[in-house]
Amino acid sequence: MKRYKFTLLTHAKFHYFEVAKSLIKKNQLIKLVSGYPKFKIKKLGIPYHLIDFFGLYTIINYLLRNIDINFVQSIRIYFQKLNARKISQKSKQYIKNSDVILGLSGTFINSIKELKKYKKIIICERSSSHILFQKKIIEEEYTRHNLLKTRDRILKYEFASWKIDNELIEYSYADHILTPSKFVTDSFKEYGINSIIEIPFGANTNDFFRDNSIKKKENEFHILFVGQITLRKGLQYLINAFNQFKHPNAYLHIVGGDTYGDINFMKKLSASNKKIIFHGIKKGRDLLYFYNIADIYVLPSIEEGFAITQLEALSCGCPILISENTGAKETVLENNCGMVFPIRDSDQILKKFEILANDKNLLKNLSDNALKLTTHKTWDTYTDILNQKLNKIYE
Repeated sequence: MKRYKFTLLTHAKFHYFEVAKSLIKKNQLIKLVSGYPKFKIKKLGIPYHLIDFFGLYTIINYLLRNIDINFVQSIRIYFQKLNARKISQKSKQYIKNSDVILGLSGTFINSIKELKKYKKIIICERSSSHILFQKKIIEEEYTRHNLLKTRDRILKYEFASWKIDNELIEYSYADHILTPSKFVTDSFKEYGINSIIEIPFGANTNDFFRDNSIKKKENEFHILFVGQITLRKGLQYLINAFNQFKHPNAYLHIVGGDTYGDINFMKKLSASNKKIIFHGIKKGRDLLYFYNIADIYVLPSIEEGFAITQLEALSCGCPILISENTGAKETVLENNCGMVFPIRDSDQILKKFEILANDKNLLKNLSDNALKLTTHKTWDTYTDILNQKLNKIYE
């Protein structure tokens, strides 16, 4: 089997550092081009000479993300463009030595037509649904909850016409779209794009694992959400379900940072329930703790490519309750490590709370299956499958 040489393009970190580490083991990485800051890279275990990084634009974008002033957001978008253009320009330096240029959507800005001239394999990865599908469903959700100001801000800046136009060009010129789930694949097929390579993400079992030193309390039922606090993640439906849950010792832990000011909306929904606890952003050992004390992890997203938090929870032996639009539906059903419910359905979430809270044997079975799944669902497996699929296409 041929082992392809890769150059990877990513706006920041995401899962590309895990992919890079796997490719390094196989002597397949030419360069990782990233907008991730240099001072954060040291702990990630990748030699500097294999990374072309420049973090200034990403830092500025991060610092400005929650300042709801049009002028400030315009500056933020300007630096997003600069970041994408820098990555795109850098990719040209490495294409001659590469067999494959694999980049997140948006990293090929103004370059994909030129890159095609080198007759290398160009793969555009889209970790969320097709951008037009995503725009439509997010617009619907904010309208549904009458958060019109936030909706308009998101449409103006996160779905600016230049972003959409650029991604549509990338989709059309790429040799393949790489997706992490059937949900994302189906969203592309809905728009007539069929040259798709679908590979579910890998689990990071080095950082997330069952820690037997962290003990659960027998008479309590802990529910966990980890992610951005935003309507896109469907947290509003989880809070509504929990507000109706009658368990005397149940707690809902919400871990994550605010996005677009949506935390104010979520706190209004949960204001009367003191068993709903907002913990803010947690990382490392602190995040591992929450996965290990949780009886179930819930992700009710209305749109998601394949949230890596789902695999983090499973790696800790925590069963997951997820909506059909999180990307992990097939993984959960095939491996019996959780339950799936329709989007926007608080009643179904509540019913599943009641089932699992009252059936400890079922909960243990789902937990055991979660651990079995993630022992072989690694990033090394992910890159092996990618190599196999490319060999099958280009044999």
